[in-house]
Amino acid sequence: MKKIHYINVGMPKSGTTALFMNLLDHPDIDYQGIKENSMFITDKKTIAEYIEYYENYDVSMNFNPAIWAIEKYKIEELLSVTSHISIIFRNPFEYIRSLYYFIPSSSNSEDFFEMLFEQKDINYSAILSRWIKLVKNKPFKVLFHHDLSSRDNSLHEITKFLGLKDCNLLNNQYNVSMQKNKEFLFTNSQILILNKMIDRFEKMINRSLGWKKDNSNSTCL
Repeated sequence: MKKIHYINVGMPKSGTTALFMNLLDHPDIDYQGIKENSMFITDKKTIAEYIEYYENYDVSMNFNPAIWAIEKYKIEELLSVTSHISIIFRNPFEYIRSLYYFIPSSSNSEDFFEMLFEQKDINYSAILSRWIKLVKNKPFKVLFHHDLSSRDNSLHEITKFLGLKDCNLLNNQYNVSMQKNKEFLFTNSQILILNKMIDRFEKMINRSLGWKKDNSNSTCL
């Protein structure tokens, strides 16, 4: 069996944990490593040290959300040792709402928005657009958060993309603890920013999917 190293590019709260946990149930995946490997991604390790971590696995995965924001040269090096890539898109408004409930330090929406700008997470569409451009010469799959949570055949399509045998994987939901006792309220100016984000997101999706239709290496849910 040819070795598979599968990375998934998705920001926090985009469904990476559920996808990872469900794929672990596949009989061809005997992966016992960590979900979020930071070697080379954020730690000062070489790409050789990174790939050595996976040498004992025929199928290995790295679903570290930090992958989405790494520098261009690191993306290119990571792609050189990766066999399959998927990119998860989630509506920015849903992503921000989920993240708001997830982060306990966010006492109110104003503090939360300030944190987003400091971490540049607000630049969601632009960063994923960069990945789309760099990944075009590799087999990759575009995923949407709502498909992963609602479509029974989504896992079947992903295992087919990885070249693994078909099996009856159940699309189980793995919920991360959230604090939904906080109010999700934004100011009018913040709502304007959110609307602009969603507009950019939709335009990027349309451009990306239009380009992918002519790319023989790409597949879409």
